[in-house]
Amino acid sequence: MNTFGLICLLALCPAQSVDPATPPEIWRKCTITCANGSTATVIWERRPTTIKLPFREDNSVYVWYRERSERLSGTTFGHGPSRFLVSPDQKQAIALSHGEAGLITGGVLIDFDTGKLSQEFGPIDWDGSRGWKPTTWHTTLEPLSNEGLFEEMRSTDEARCKLVMEEFDLRGVTPEDIPKWMDLLADPNAIDFARHKAAYRLYTLKPMDDELLTKVAAVARSDSSPQSRLSAAWLLSELSPDCDDKVKLWYAYRDEQLRDREISRIVKWWTARKAALSVPSKE
Repeated sequence: MNTFGLICLLALCPAQSVDPATPPEIWRKCTITCANGSTATVIWERRPTTIKLPFREDNSVYVWYRERSERLSGTTFGHGPSRFLVSPDQKQAIALSHGEAGLITGGVLIDFDTGKLSQEFGPIDWDGSRGWKPTTWHTTLEPLSNEGLFEEMRSTDEARCKLVMEEFDLRGVTPEDIPKWMDLLADPNAIDFARHKAAYRLYTLKPMDDELLTKVAAVARSDSSPQSRLSAAWLLSELSPDCDDKVKLWYAYRDEQLRDREISRIVKWWTARKAALSVPSKE
């Protein structure tokens, strides 16, 4: 997840699975046993947009079943695909979508017998209220440990980094991962895409640690990559509770002169802040 979507291709078959027309850039899969005993393979695919957002690429997400498709979620920041639930009689499934803060906002209901796809709106708790069962997703990166995923994030291939981020989305991130995300943000050998994703992960984890903020400030001050310096300056302004004038990342991302001014402004603010805190009290 991006900021940061997927296109879901459901190859659900009473007879046989239908392969996507092109190899998916990022994918997940799971297998469902239908009521008639046949199996259904579910694949989610991300297709890139022409407009890139600085937070993440939130592409439209579609659910495909047989020859039909239905949009699951749009390009609004913070929205994206969520869990996939199967009915107790295994005749239906629903692909859920989420909004801000991960709240379920609806989904696409699939009827395996008729092939019909329909929209469902509002919060859906069918796993709790109707006994629908979540499926288990499997991915190509599933065998890797979290340590292995962080190593993969240092790939020079942006598509590979996106695949790793999807794996982190599935597994979830915890405060224990903060040092690793910080190391990735500060790594001059990692690509800008991976380093910005690290900044965004740190933003979502909200670490309130002055030592970590000092490391972020060091990236903003002296890193060789202007884009990674901007990511760090934005993160520093967001995590510092006493920074009232936050970096307007979207505008700075698109304008190099504004980018350089915003980086310089935040670095000067941080330097002055540290100097003020180091002045001994007269009391």
